[in-house]
Amino acid sequence: MARPIRDFHSGHLYHVFGRGVNRQDIFRCGADADRFVHLLEKYLPSFAVSILSYCPMPNHYHIGAKGPEISLFMQSVLTAYSCYFNWKYGRTGHVFERRFNAKRCFTNRHSLVLPGYIDLNPVKAGFVKHPRDWRWSSFLEIEGKSSRTIVNVEEFEQIFGSIGDYRSRMEKRLRRLAKRGSVAPANPAMSDFGDPRREEVYAFLDEIAGDVIRGKEIDARAVLQARDRSRRAWRSEFARRSRAEGISMRWIGDYLGRTKQAVMHLIR
Repeated sequence: MARPIRDFHSGHLYHVFGRGVNRQDIFRCGADADRFVHLLEKYLPSFAVSILSYCPMPNHYHIGAKGPEISLFMQSVLTAYSCYFNWKYGRTGHVFERRFNAKRCFTNRHSLVLPGYIDLNPVKAGFVKHPRDWRWSSFLEIEGKSSRTIVNVEEFEQIFGSIGDYRSRMEKRLRRLAKRGSVAPANPAMSDFGDPRREEVYAFLDEIAGDVIRGKEIDARAVLQARDRSRRAWRSEFARRSRAEGISMRWIGDYLGRTKQAVMHLIR
């Protein structure tokens, strides 16, 4: 039975957000975030929805949106992205923890601070020093420095004032965050998503996976990720060998598409 479509009031702003299943990364590189943003832009004209801010992060996303068809819009975007993600990484199953979360902004103050909260996410996480350095968020588009047309700029200015006013408020918030020490030191290696060690670690894990099921399958990682009890012995051997080589359970779990707790059970 299909899930019921959630009701959204046309005149209210909603904070729409979601994260990866088991809190795993859903955007492993800049190309993944590009695809997600592209899907926002692709499906937007088909639905009665206005987007005022957005920001994909490695294992979650934030969107500020208005309109009665938010549910249908998000269903289209998340379904398309899940198909892309599973195809690209040779996996099956859920990509997102749930459909999505949506919190209505009941007060004017909540509405006014939401875009800034969304655009400041990569700064607070220590990925960049300024929102404009995170090329996948709405900030560059709001400033007129992006070719994307996702943000409804006219509606944005009606609610939040001129772009100049918004920029000034953001600069003040950045100074306050820096003064309070609420901004993590920027890590240049994180400006393109994910941990810079991922490629090296995954290449090493590919070797271990290939050795575990040598001569049996071509795509060793896809075999290990499959939800198939008959392959548990291979997964257990892979997990034990990887741990013996000093690979953390977080990395092993991310590679297999499983939680750290599941990896612990495999190693026992």
